[in-house]
Amino acid sequence: MYLGKIVEMADADDIYTNGQHPYTHALLSSIPVPDPKSGRNRIVLKGEVPSVENPPAGCNFNTRCEYVQTICLEKEPELLGNKDNPNHLTACHLFHPPIR
Repeated sequence: MYLGKIVEMADADDIYTNGQHPYTHALLSSIPVPDPKSGRNRIVLKGEVPSVENPPAGCNFNTRCEYVQTICLEKEPELLGNKDNPNHLTACHLFHPPIR
């Protein structure tokens, strides 16, 4: 959940092994590991955290997403399943590009 909206939903095992939304990637990368020499890269989000009271147009994660596209600024993505697992829901234009 980001700014009060669900951005990804699936079984816990699926989220941990196959997280898809860029925010999920950042959250999972922040989990401490017992070996500091593991070489795991932590994703540090850049950009401004928007106001919950005045969220941005389009995707509410667009101010911090490294994959932001024009459509992300204009249209809020739907929470949809993917072709490999219809029960793994993601709200991201990266995974559900618009049909033209």
